[in-house]
Amino acid sequence: MSRRDPLLAGCARAVPALILLLTLATCRDAFEPHALARIAVAPVLPSRAALAAFGLTIDHVRFVVVRPVSDTLADTTVALPPGATELALELRVPLVASPETLNVSVVALSGTIPLFTGTSPVRVPTPPPPPVIPVTTYIGPAADSVVILPRSPFILLNDSLRLGAQAFNGGVPVSQFFVSWSTSDPTAAPINFFGMLRAPAARGAVWVRARTPSGATDSVTATFTPPASQLLAFAGGGQIDTVGQLLGLPLEVLARAADGLGVGGVSVHFRALTGGGGVTDSVVVTDGAGHARTTVTLGGLPGGQTFEAAAVGLSGSPVSFGVVALAGPPAQLLAIAGVGQLATVATALLTRPAVLLKDAGGNPVAGASVTFTVSGGGGSLTGGTQLTNAAGLATVGSWTLGTIAGPNTLTASAPGVTPVVFTATGLAGAAASIVKVAGDLQSAIVNTVVPIVPQVRIVDQFGNHVSGTTVSAAVASGGGSVVNATPVSDSAGIASVGSWRLGTLVGANSVSVGGTGLAGSPISFTATGLVDSASQLTAFAGDGQSALVGSPVSINPAARVSDQYGNAVGGIPVTFSISLGGGSLATPATVTTDTAGIARSPTWTLGLLAGLNTPARKGSRPRQAASHLMVVTYRPAPSESPWQPRMPWS
Repeated sequence: MSRRDPLLAGCARAVPALILLLTLATCRDAFEPHALARIAVAPVLPSRAALAAFGLTIDHVRFVVVRPVSDTLADTTVALPPGATELALELRVPLVASPETLNVSVVALSGTIPLFTGTSPVRVPTPPPPPVIPVTTYIGPAADSVVILPRSPFILLNDSLRLGAQAFNGGVPVSQFFVSWSTSDPTAAPINFFGMLRAPAARGAVWVRARTPSGATDSVTATFTPPASQLLAFAGGGQIDTVGQLLGLPLEVLARAADGLGVGGVSVHFRALTGGGGVTDSVVVTDGAGHARTTVTLGGLPGGQTFEAAAVGLSGSPVSFGVVALAGPPAQLLAIAGVGQLATVATALLTRPAVLLKDAGGNPVAGASVTFTVSGGGGSLTGGTQLTNAAGLATVGSWTLGTIAGPNTLTASAPGVTPVVFTATGLAGAAASIVKVAGDLQSAIVNTVVPIVPQVRIVDQFGNHVSGTTVSAAVASGGGSVVNATPVSDSAGIASVGSWRLGTLVGANSVSVGGTGLAGSPISFTATGLVDSASQLTAFAGDGQSALVGSPVSINPAARVSDQYGNAVGGIPVTFSISLGGGSLATPATVTTDTAGIARSPTWTLGLLAGLNTPARKGSRPRQAASHLMVVTYRPAPSESPWQPRMPWS
């Protein structure tokens, strides 16, 4: 790839006497001595000054003669002595016509490196003056871009700095290239071929330009300053943000000289001191105004955090910046006090429920609103809305349990987090009342145990079951007895008498159950004693009478049926029959006992023989009356067992 450099063209030097003499021969006299034909050219080479700017010299020239289109007739390279103005060459080439036009190319070389070239058609023989061939098209090492380093050079007054350059071709770095240097004020700030820039004695700035022979250029601003003497904090301190966040403003320092103005080019080292934060750039060079800045990220610990900026040898260094890191948004709510307590119903818990609010990093969140609400069991609270303190804690004012024994719940909630539920168990209060539960208004056979034992429940003032309370049970009427007369209430508040056996008399029985200081005490339980099964038959009336033979007695005989305890048994069929002495009974012969257990026979007419008559009794003594014997028997009901009268008439 070649490129014509306008600067080199403008600075070209003419070598008008670089005359190329060629001996040429035509085809028709090829077997005859050749005639000479003169060809002369005047190459125009880049000026020595322009070349010296790149550190170049042209010490060889190559000449190439071509018959169009591509018939090379001559190609030779000759040395170009310093200060030479003329070169004479003799070459033999065949000519096909006279005159003939040939293309002559001139290549300027530095050693073996071709740098510039130029081509022009030349008439042979060449009439004077020789044609000019500009040798200004650059064909040396290719570089389409160049970059000056450093990009922002700062040089102390009266000091020097060597600048560097890097070249690229198609984006790829190249190792061999040529570059010239210049400044916008070569008098105040000269720069030599090696890129060494000399600073003046006063503050200022110049443009520095680097250029390749192919025309690629780059420029930077070089600033001249006195040495920095002081480092000051300029901006960024005192900011407040969330942990782990990038601060909105960078931390910024100012390096300045004794004249009070900023100094560029000073290396400033930034670092985090406390809090675990980080800096984006640990080393920053001050700009032309003397400022150096870097962004910082807060560490994960809430509270004060510090950063430092330092520059070697400057007063005021190091400079500290203080910032404040706040906890992140709430992410977790934890119960830390007041969980799983026990207390009497309708009383305040001893330990007030408390929560800890944390961010995603586990840091306590201060100043956040936490709401406590009773969510189960009734009850009440005070101080239901609280702000977390510096440690992220929030504590409810108080929590009073409901009046019903059992579980109570309190819910703590905050925006953006899962609520926390506290549980507490309400215990029954002191025993206050006694109430009847079971075992009243029963009935049972006398001298037997009632099927349902008397039960009472002990409750507190709110009706909650109270365990562990002892009550007393006693028979109040009807006789009988109780077992476990001092029962203790169980977990359901129930106190049960062991058993209650009724007395032997048919009728009302009662048991009294009570406790000291209990409202509703004592409680009375009643039961009715029922007659036992019939087991005794005794003469009740009509025994030992006398009457005329063949006539009825004045009192019809009566028998009484009772149980084993002498209680009258009604509804029992009793059959009357004559057992001795003849005579007769009116009908019906079978009579059912009444409610008093009495069965009265029908009319009994004595027999016709004077003497003893007995109505159904065994082991009786003879009576001195004209009467007849009568036998009384009992027929049991189908559900009863047969029995024999225990007391027959005598």
